[in-house]
Amino acid sequence: MCIKDRVADLDGAYYGAVGSDQGPGQVAVRVIHGEMGIGKSALLAAFLSELPPDAHVLRVECSPVLSEIPFSTVSEWVRELTETRVEQPLEQVRELVMAALGEYAHAENGPEIIERMAELATGRLRPAADEADVVQNQKLIAAGLRAFFARATATGPLVLVVDGLQWADRQSLELLADFARRKDPLPVLALLATRPEDRVLPHIEGLVRVDLKGLTPEQQIRLLQARLGVSDGVAQVCAELVPRAAGNPFFLLEMVDALLERGMLEIREVEEGRPRLVQTERGEELGLTLPSTLEQLIADRLNELPDEEHTVIEWLSVAGGPLSEDDLDALSGGATADAIARLCARGLCDLKTELVDVRHPLTRDVAYRALDRRRRVKMHRRLGQHLSKTPLARGLTAAVVARHFARGNEKSEAANYYLEAANAARAGYQTPLAKRYYRRALLLLPPDDPRLLEVHEAMEALCRAQGRWRERRRHLVQLRKLARGSAKPYWVAAALLSTAQLELETARLANALASAELV
Repeated sequence: MCIKDRVADLDGAYYGAVGSDQGPGQVAVRVIHGEMGIGKSALLAAFLSELPPDAHVLRVECSPVLSEIPFSTVSEWVRELTETRVEQPLEQVRELVMAALGEYAHAENGPEIIERMAELATGRLRPAADEADVVQNQKLIAAGLRAFFARATATGPLVLVVDGLQWADRQSLELLADFARRKDPLPVLALLATRPEDRVLPHIEGLVRVDLKGLTPEQQIRLLQARLGVSDGVAQVCAELVPRAAGNPFFLLEMVDALLERGMLEIREVEEGRPRLVQTERGEELGLTLPSTLEQLIADRLNELPDEEHTVIEWLSVAGGPLSEDDLDALSGGATADAIARLCARGLCDLKTELVDVRHPLTRDVAYRALDRRRRVKMHRRLGQHLSKTPLARGLTAAVVARHFARGNEKSEAANYYLEAANAARAGYQTPLAKRYYRRALLLLPPDDPRLLEVHEAMEALCRAQGRWRERRRHLVQLRKLARGSAKPYWVAAALLSTAQLELETARLANALASAELV
């Protein structure tokens, strides 16, 4: 099935969501499902380009860097809907959220919804009082999202787009799945593009899927004609490239772009001014020789870039996700606007809402693997230092900063930011995430570091709550050992009280009393 047929399917879903004179529409969902490079983003772009002018599009691209951060995907939607930024003051964001919600701001739980939405937009989720508070917060966030969507549809249908769903955080996945299955009477079409990943499958089960397969030779030729804006000569010149692409549109387009950049192919005007794709004399002399793998083809294209453009690609690969132009200027030591514009023209990067990112994740992976190890370490350290001065350095997103310091061999700094993220996760009752970040800090700290006391105390408490007795005992033993060595009354008391608590829970009352009396 060609891309036009797929677009027609999505058109049908869109008009079904919009409704008609015979009745109102309701939320419709389509999962665009396929392997890397198979054309998911191209299908989305083709469909969105043909939407009626009254349709609103709300799009977010998930990043692997934020896949562990709770509600990171939903937060992007909130910022887009309220036109807010992470660094804005909380009070100012509250006012913008209230204005965006309109009459829904005065509905039931309105003030609490405003507060939760403002916290999401600024990345400052308050600590939960208990697990019931966590559940209540999730309900408020879900209600706030539905209110935003309802408000947005007051002036036209809404198309929600999530690209790279396989990298969405678990909490956002759960909210999306719940919204998709509610079938609210709203003119909303949700398009979820994802690779076949196990972590996503439970959340998209039962939803209508649009499975993308490899293109036929005829479809590949039509794709090239549409991309180049040329009909004549494409089938003849690219005949030997089509079988090598094996139906993968990304591989095919990368091959043709590489040949155009190397001057082996060229678009010329022939009779009556008609454009035609031709093989140049250089191409005829050398032949259309290209690497046999997509990775090597991308590596060759990157190696041929001018230094300024290559530096931008390297920073994006180290970041693992998008960066702003200001970030790239600061990291590169000079203006990068021209280099970014040229990379976008080459089809290697995209500039969206002031953020720059590589167009395809494989480009990032290839560029990262090509970096010299010492240069990679220095770049991670430099990026960590830069991000430590931004709002990312507080709360859960501090884990992003920690990751760069860890890969930059700044272990002490990395441990500090993992502890910041772990404490934020613990305060929000995100126990698995908190334990993950505490463990990472544990691996980075030297044996005599006093911060180990904080880690073992927190891990002992978390294991106690989970009923993990063996792991709890292990952390308690380390806490007692470190507290004894520290000779600090607070930590000695904390270790004794934790010991007394364990003895009490295991019915060793005499031992519990003895430990408590030593405090």
